[in-house]
Amino acid sequence: MLASIEYAVAVLNTPVVLVLGHDLCCAVGATIESLREGKSLPGHIPSLAAALAAAVKASSQESGDALANAIRQNVVDNVNKLKSAAPILNLAIEQNRLKVVGGLYRLDTGRVELVS
Repeated sequence: MLASIEYAVAVLNTPVVLVLGHDLCCAVGATIESLREGKSLPGHIPSLAAALAAAVKASSQESGDALANAIRQNVVDNVNKLKSAAPILNLAIEQNRLKVVGGLYRLDTGRVELVS
């Protein structure tokens, strides 16, 4: 995935990358449940859960909806990863050729809420 984004920025001169999460994400929900109950997931799903686990753990102490908090944290984490991805993305950001932003897609309204 990172290589595709780098290609878009370096070759196609894409000026904005949007990391988009969405309400009620079942992958994040399954990761929360798996971590909480200590159950393994079938097939290749553990690789997805492993990628989401850091956001789930980082948001676990926040008050409110655990699923919503983890989804938001996952967006924030991935925005930060992309912003620091060397050598292409971080350089493009430093040169003001690229902005990386996060958003949450609201399934009930179809609207995107930007995440800072």
